[in-house]
Amino acid sequence: MGLNFQRPRKSLKVVTGLVAIAKNPCLHPGDVRILEAVDVPELHHLYDCLVFPQKGDRPHTNEASGSDLDGDLYFVTWDENLIPPSKRSWTPMEYAPGEVKQLPREVKHSDIIDFFTRNMVNESLGAICNAHVVHADLSEYGALDEKCIKLAELAATAVDCPKTGKIVNMPAELKPKMYPDFMGKEEFQSYNSNKILGKLYRKIKDAYDRDHEASPEHTFASDDIIYNQDLEVAGSTSFIADAWNCKCSYDGQLIGLLGQYKVNREEEVVTGHIWSMPKYSSKKQGEVKERLKHAYSTLRKEFRKVFECMGPEFDQFSDDEKNIMYERKASAWYQVTYQESWVKKSKELHAVDDAGKSVMLSFAWIAADYLARIKIKRRMMENSISTKPIDSLGRYLADKI
Repeated sequence: MGLNFQRPRKSLKVVTGLVAIAKNPCLHPGDVRILEAVDVPELHHLYDCLVFPQKGDRPHTNEASGSDLDGDLYFVTWDENLIPPSKRSWTPMEYAPGEVKQLPREVKHSDIIDFFTRNMVNESLGAICNAHVVHADLSEYGALDEKCIKLAELAATAVDCPKTGKIVNMPAELKPKMYPDFMGKEEFQSYNSNKILGKLYRKIKDAYDRDHEASPEHTFASDDIIYNQDLEVAGSTSFIADAWNCKCSYDGQLIGLLGQYKVNREEEVVTGHIWSMPKYSSKKQGEVKERLKHAYSTLRKEFRKVFECMGPEFDQFSDDEKNIMYERKASAWYQVTYQESWVKKSKELHAVDDAGKSVMLSFAWIAADYLARIKIKRRMMENSISTKPIDSLGRYLADKI
């Protein structure tokens, strides 16, 4: 986070009263801790964080899924709707730290290879967590079901497997044979869940299916692309030629990803919400989607570096001058993506390899932060004396970006 986001704001508030705290994996009912937040003036220099007490029968962090504060992230809420009616925590599970395996000699490369392969082959945490979801859904007792409690204990051991070397095998009687529909397994493996997750899943899925059937066309027509002239800035012309070359390269690689992973639409890859990929087994499809997301993330980072590369003389500029140059370059990237003549040129180019079926629009938004700067500045120029809340917000953001 930049310095602008590190300075305390006047709107900061100390949360007091009952709060619910948890961290993943959260399988045992006692992993959700109901605690009382208090105001300690001596700690007011800390914000956007949790401060746990040092004294007590047992660390609250250990009560919450056996956390050892090695970079764990917590969920915390003080919304009364999410606090259990009893306003009490369930008895936490005992998370005794496993004995760490020690070698009586120096670690060799063969030890590292053996450790890595054993953990790859015997990794069972995901399967245990999935089984917990199934049994909690099937049982009227939910996570309090004895099978879920047993799975929570197995998960705690599996989490520490890389440290302790203790392999966890899930008992056959706990392995699911069918899965609730909201887990997205194949139809022959699924049943309709009667609980809230199943009902929500089906409502969302039905709404999406109706929308998808009503909009079978997977392309953007040129007439549908709105060009915002506010994002044109003086001096951007000198970046246009380079911007077009970069866009051609980016689009080509992105189209390659769409073809490689058999995905229909650009926005699926950009948003990470991938729905048109062919059906594989649930596990394989998840892995393939993650590979695609990683591939696109790498592509985006690569072109962000291209955007930020300005040449050796750029370092001699002041910060304000650098921002102006970046805004000009961002404007050029936007123009070659959205301006009508460039859209037409892009469609003609893609028609050779892509049957003209799509107009690629994500290239411009690699520099979204600088496009936002341009838009905010333009809004301020148009109405610099406005007292409307949205304009006040615009002026505030322009100073901070």
